[in-house]
Amino acid sequence: MSTYTPSSLLENPSLVGYPPGNGQDFSNSLNPPAGFPTDIMQTNLHPPNLSHIMRCRQCFIRMDNCNVQQDQHNSNLAKTFIEERRRQLREQGIQPDSAFFKSLAINSEQFEAEIEASFRQREQAISENISQVTQYLRALEEEENKRQAAIAEAARQQAELEARPHRRIQDSQPVQNVQPSPDKPVAPTATSESQPAPGTTTNAHPTEPQDTVAIPSIETIIENASMSPHSESKFRASYEIIHHIKEHVDPVVQATPEWWAQVSEIRRTIRVRVGQLVNTRECITRVADELDAMINRYKGLGQAMYMFVLNKVAKGVTQQIASEVSVHNNAAYPLAHLCVLLFQTHPKFLDVLLARLIKRCPYVTPAYPNQCPNETRHHYLRRIGYRRRGEDGLDDEAMYTEKMIGYMVFYAAIVQTQALVGTNVYGLERAWVWFSRLLNLQPQQISATLIQSFLEAAGTRFIQAYPRQGGKLLRTLMNYYFDHLPTTNRPALMRLKGYLEDYVNTNVLKELGNRDLNQD
Repeated sequence: MSTYTPSSLLENPSLVGYPPGNGQDFSNSLNPPAGFPTDIMQTNLHPPNLSHIMRCRQCFIRMDNCNVQQDQHNSNLAKTFIEERRRQLREQGIQPDSAFFKSLAINSEQFEAEIEASFRQREQAISENISQVTQYLRALEEEENKRQAAIAEAARQQAELEARPHRRIQDSQPVQNVQPSPDKPVAPTATSESQPAPGTTTNAHPTEPQDTVAIPSIETIIENASMSPHSESKFRASYEIIHHIKEHVDPVVQATPEWWAQVSEIRRTIRVRVGQLVNTRECITRVADELDAMINRYKGLGQAMYMFVLNKVAKGVTQQIASEVSVHNNAAYPLAHLCVLLFQTHPKFLDVLLARLIKRCPYVTPAYPNQCPNETRHHYLRRIGYRRRGEDGLDDEAMYTEKMIGYMVFYAAIVQTQALVGTNVYGLERAWVWFSRLLNLQPQQISATLIQSFLEAAGTRFIQAYPRQGGKLLRTLMNYYFDHLPTTNRPALMRLKGYLEDYVNTNVLKELGNRDLNQD
C-alpha cells in the first residue's frame, strides 16, 4: 500500500482551522492576472503548482515573441510587395514619375509607423503581463512561505509534546498531576465564582474546605489544548479535565456528608430524565428545563458541587449513548438537542461533555492514539475505548465498533443540530474542522466506518452549509483518500465506497431517519 500524504488544502492552516463561507469557492486564495493562462490552474482543493506557473510564464513570453516575429514578417512582406510592384511596372514599360515614388515613400513611412506603434503596444502589453505574472508569483511565494512557517511551528509544538516525560495513565487515574513551576502557585486564588451565590445557604460543614480549595479553570485546559494543531493534544486534554474533576471536585463533595448523601438522587434523576427523551420539541424542552433547574439548584451550593453535577450529567449522556444510540443511531438527535440547550445556559458543560466523549471515543477529536512504549496491550485498548467484559475480558471488535459508531453519530448530531432556542455554540464549523483534521492523519482500519457514520448523521446539513467546498471535500474522499484506506476491513470499505458513489451519481447524501423533530 502506498504511503498516504495529506492534501495541500488540508495542510494549509488557514483552511484547516476556519471553514469557508457559505457557497464561496476558496480553492485558490489568490486570483491570477487577466490574460494569465487558466488551463494550468488546479481545479481541485489545493493551490496551483509554482513550477507549472513558471513553465507557463515562459510559454507565455515565447508566444508573445512569436507575435512580434509575425509582425516583422508582415513588414517584410509589405516591402517585398513594393519591390514586386516596381518590377511589374518596369516590365510593363511604365516609368513612374517622382510623385508616384513620393506616394510610395509616404505610404511606406505610414506603414512602418503603424508597425512601430504596433511593436510599442505589443512590448508594453508584454511588459504589463510579465509584471502581473511576477506579482502573482511573488504573492504565491509569500503565501507558501507562511504555510511552511505554520507547518514548521506545528512540528515544533509536536516535538515539544513528544519530548515531555511519558505519564502513565492508570484506569482509575487517567493522567498524573503535572507539577507546577516553583514560581507559580499550585492553584489560583479563590474568586467570587468559587463562592456560594449571594443570598443562598449551604449545607456544608463550616470546617469543610470547599471555599478554600480553588477550582482551576477548565476553559484554560481546553484553550491550551486548542492552541496546538495536533488532535493528540486535545485527546490528552480530555484526561486532564477528568483528572482535574477527580482531584479537585470529587474530594470536596465526598468530604461533605450533606452533599454526598444527595449523589444517589442526582444520578437517579439524570438517568430517568435522559431515558425519557423522545424526538419531540415538548419532551426535549421539558427534560432540559428539569435538568437545568437541578443544576442551578446545586450550583447555589458552591462551585465544586456545580462541577460535580455537570460531570454527572455528562457521564449520564455518554452512558445513554453506549446503551441506546449505539443500537438505534437516530436516538442521537433528541439527545443532541438536549445537550445544545444545556450548553447555552451552562458553557462549562460543553467542556466536560467533550472530555467524557473523547475519553470513550478519541476519534471525535479526531485522533488515533498510539500505544506507549511501556504500556500493556490491555491498558492501551482500555485507553482507546474498549470496555471491560467480565473480570479480565474486553469488548470484541464488533461490540467496540458498534459503540464507536454511536459516539461518532452523537458527535455529528451535536454539530449539525439547529438549536430550538438561541444558537448552537458548537455548530457546523466543527464538522469542517473534523474532516480537515481527519484527512491529515494516516488512515486506520476504523477510518471508513467513522467517515460514513459522520456523514450519515451530519452530511446533509454539512453540504447545505458548504455546498461547493463540501462537495469538493467529499470528492477528495472518493478520488484520493479512499485509495489509501486499509483493506483489512473490506466490508466497511465497500459500504463507504457505495455510499460515496451514490452521492457522486445523485448529488444527495443518504442520512439517518428521524433527524427532524416529530410532531408533539
